[in-house]
Amino acid sequence: MTNTEALGQILYTKYIFYFQAAGLVLLVAMIGAIVLTLRHKQGVKRQDIATQVARGPAAQSKSARSNRGRGYDNRSLALSHSSPQSCLRSAFLASS
Repeated sequence: MTNTEALGQILYTKYIFYFQAAGLVLLVAMIGAIVLTLRHKQGVKRQDIATQVARGPAAQSKSARSNRGRGYDNRSLALSHSSPQSCLRSAFLASS
């Protein structure tokens, strides 16, 4: 007889009452956690899947065009400073 078989034999014969009681306690705890989680609170937004699925193209939001892949335009930074030292000085003062 292997260890697993011996453990099962003991649990289902000698300690069946304790094994069933532990299972019942876990079941009650699981139902209690579900009940506490599904409680409706005032002022909390909930997801309504039916309205999300039934939404048409007119209700979609417009997304802004991103500048991905175009690089960083630093011409405005170069035009605002007369020399690299003044650029570094202003960057240092802005960070402190």
